[in-house]
Amino acid sequence: MDNSVEITIDESTAKTYLNNYKLLLKRYARSKGELGPNPDPLDLCRWLCLSKAHNKWRGVTWRVYRSSVIYGLDMEAKRRGGLWEESVELGINLLYGNAGELVLTDSDREWGKSFQFAALSAANVPRTSSNKEKALPNDIYEAIFSLLSGEWADRKRSNALLIWMEAARLTGLRPIEWSTAALHIPGSTPPELSVRNAKATNGRANGEVRVLVLFGFEEHHINAIRSQIHQCQAEVARGGFAAFHKTCGGLLALAAKHLYPRRKHRPTLYSARHQFIANAKASGHSAREVAALAGHASTDTAKTHYSRANLGSEGAPSVIPIPSQVQTVRDGRDWTPGGRQTPLNRPIRKDGADEG
Repeated sequence: MDNSVEITIDESTAKTYLNNYKLLLKRYARSKGELGPNPDPLDLCRWLCLSKAHNKWRGVTWRVYRSSVIYGLDMEAKRRGGLWEESVELGINLLYGNAGELVLTDSDREWGKSFQFAALSAANVPRTSSNKEKALPNDIYEAIFSLLSGEWADRKRSNALLIWMEAARLTGLRPIEWSTAALHIPGSTPPELSVRNAKATNGRANGEVRVLVLFGFEEHHINAIRSQIHQCQAEVARGGFAAFHKTCGGLLALAAKHLYPRRKHRPTLYSARHQFIANAKASGHSAREVAALAGHASTDTAKTHYSRANLGSEGAPSVIPIPSQVQTVRDGRDWTPGGRQTPLNRPIRKDGADEG
């Protein structure tokens, strides 16, 4: 596939995906009455979409199965190439709800459902936990800050979590991306933050690396980002970043539960990214600029899965993308900054508008 890049997942996840892929292949073979080891990729993806609709899989089940099939097919595509690779690309598009011009087959009709409907319905499942807060507004942030810097100041990782939340709200990095972030301060121009896009697989990001220009940042903002990079790189160096990430996330969950015991939606580390994107929308950035700042391949993702502009703050420090990376973003749905959004015709794409 022309736009694919190396998939970066840990060994445990890769093993899970591969086992799921083999299991789904067996189910596919049974449903088709075939036991061959080499299924047609496009038909396999077609079958998976229809199975999702027929079995009413929950969102989390669908996402795991879809990722597993994509992983398995991607490994096969790298080995085989050629026409088989093109079929994989079409199949992945279908798993993300892009039915395109494909027509029904007899096997589709046996399910009693339109394949196009089944594929599109697959794209409409919930993408995130129902308990995750898709924002980290000032009042909640300040309440958590006060708790961690006061009553809970002696708890393990309290200061580390304070640094993480501030830096994440300023930059919008995904939690895992801090392990590869680098800060550049040339002196004569605004500082720049570079980071390897965590979802640079199957065209789901606007490149392998994105650069954020920290245009309106004061010294204390830069210090927060520098401190966050330092503590994350220290954990990476000793092989403890995953545990560090988990500990900080767990402490935030405890703090949120302590402060808001009856609240259904509570903030997570990822909520800071949602707030950053809401701030970017509120500040007047175009849809493509917001996507470039977030590392999204399409403008659809921020519109569908992230907070609205009215939840953002126009007074947040200014972060701007570099123009060349804005140009790599595909237009999906357009919006007037801070206003109502209007659907446009969407091309076949590989990003699937997952929460990115």
